[in-house]
Amino acid sequence: MNLQSDRKSHLALKVAVIDSSPLFRVGVAQALLGLDPRVRVVEGGTASDALRIAAVSDIDIMFLDPALAPTGAQILSDLCASSRSLVVVVLAASEHEEDVSKALRLGARGYVLKHAPVREFLDAVAAVQRGDRFLSSALGARVVYNLATPTEHRIIRPPSVGLTHRELEIVKQVSVGATNKEIAIALGIREKTVKFHMTNIMEKLQVRNRVEAVLAVGQLLKHSA
Repeated sequence: MNLQSDRKSHLALKVAVIDSSPLFRVGVAQALLGLDPRVRVVEGGTASDALRIAAVSDIDIMFLDPALAPTGAQILSDLCASSRSLVVVVLAASEHEEDVSKALRLGARGYVLKHAPVREFLDAVAAVQRGDRFLSSALGARVVYNLATPTEHRIIRPPSVGLTHRELEIVKQVSVGATNKEIAIALGIREKTVKFHMTNIMEKLQVRNRVEAVLAVGQLLKHSA
């Protein structure tokens, strides 16, 4: 277990990163420290480390790989059930819908793919701090829509405002998890133009962030199928 920053209880955020790869843990920790230098990041490499850190440290958010042998999934369930203050975000390599669904059923508030860009780790922190749920955009709109709760389906309604042809093209790309850069390459336009269109799309969908936009896109796909 490695304490990245020895600060006191007035810290803005206290985060644990539990993963078997030291290099991966360091990368996530550095990204989080870049978000706010007051952040304290505690590292662990085993499922037992996760329990110990949760017991002795006042952790706000724990990034946890549920594939940690031998009891990672059970630890995820136990941590989510035992503490209302600790928010668990899963770190995983799997993009299978059943794995994402299982993690969320066990109580995880987020699911971040290990190969996701650094920005998604920071977005995950911001989302769960607001009380929202976060899923990596690469999971795709259909996966996210299928995993959304009935409440989320009611809150995020299909938009009444129509999208332009170009916006629909971008929506299609978003639905399979493409980044703005990938969308720009696929459509032969500038990345700045994609960002402009994404802003318009989000305004029309009346959503606050990319995850909510993905949920709304999922509804569009469902209703157009």
